[in-house]
Amino acid sequence: MIEYEDLKDINFYDLDEITVIKDSVKFHFHLKINKKHNSFVVFSNGAIDRQTKQPPIFQRVSWKDDIQANSIFIDDPTIHDGEMSLGWGIGREKHYYLKSISDILKSIFKTLDIAENNITFFGSSAGGTMSMILASMHKGTRAVVNNPQTRVEKFYTGNHLRKIINAFFPHYTESEFIEEFKSRISVVEAFKENGHCPEVVYILNRKSHFDVNIDYKLFIEDMENNNLSMNSVNYLIYNNELKGHNPISKENTVSIINNYANDKNLWIL
Repeated sequence: MIEYEDLKDINFYDLDEITVIKDSVKFHFHLKINKKHNSFVVFSNGAIDRQTKQPPIFQRVSWKDDIQANSIFIDDPTIHDGEMSLGWGIGREKHYYLKSISDILKSIFKTLDIAENNITFFGSSAGGTMSMILASMHKGTRAVVNNPQTRVEKFYTGNHLRKIINAFFPHYTESEFIEEFKSRISVVEAFKENGHCPEVVYILNRKSHFDVNIDYKLFIEDMENNNLSMNSVNYLIYNNELKGHNPISKENTVSIINNYANDKNLWIL
């Protein structure tokens, strides 16, 4: 285990998994770092299946040899206590876990002398939400996301968020929580709070009714209502009724990530 303050002294090239202690919380990361690459891809988790494996979990870690960049896979400790499958990095009342994850990543990138414009955040669903917010915390980076939740409280009528509120924020009603912690559960509110609208490749299934009519439309409305420019957002639209909320294939996803991580202008298949 590594104390957050000691990250500057770590040789990350010799490690594949690390646990970082920050404000008494354990944050777990899986690494694949090679000196031949100067680009980085950071992966965030969507929903996990607790019947298959218990946290810490690093989704898509089996892809690491297919990614033509250094990679970091993030586990979300929000869901370590309880039976939630989704956490969005929300954390606890006095500790925003995604902000701590951001701080840890910044320290790692500084130690490795990685420029922000060589960093791409990737995730789908809840992982897409986290990736967009993380990119807003790291100016100069970008996010590639597939069917993200742009307003967490709207995801499946708020049932998943309600579990987090009931378990870890018992002194808040649902409406109080949404108002008090809005920048943790709204992508656009995070953009506002962090003062930055990052470059985003937004991959969207036009045949997924929920993703189009809730998340995509709310994202557009929230950006427009807050007078935020959409110039940094590019869209890749696909049509697959059978996939629904599920992301595009691994093959296509890896192709987009590799192209975009290594050629910032090449984001179309």
